[in-house]
Amino acid sequence: MKISLSSHENIPVLLVNGDIDMATAPTFDAALKENSGGFCSSLFIDLSECAFMDSGALNVLLQAVRRLDGGAWLGVVGANRNLRRVFDIVALTSDPRFRLFDDLPQTAG
Repeated sequence: MKISLSSHENIPVLLVNGDIDMATAPTFDAALKENSGGFCSSLFIDLSECAFMDSGALNVLLQAVRRLDGGAWLGVVGANRNLRRVFDIVALTSDPRFRLFDDLPQTAG
């Protein structure tokens, strides 16, 4: 797994290239912590190049959403159908601080 950083409309974007599993989940967690402004700022995670996430990665996402303060949110971009299904199963999609987007341009407005 490789993570690179960019931004979209002044919001950090973490682009994940590769699978997130137990071995790479700590790196994923560190990147989230480093780029979320102490969980006070919104953050995009681009998963368009990530085909698989295990329970370790899912736990990182669940914990990150729980730590968000104020109006901050976590936006996942480009998740495949299988990842979206997992997000539904663990009820991430029912939390207003967790948002799904097909692509970054959709977020404008």
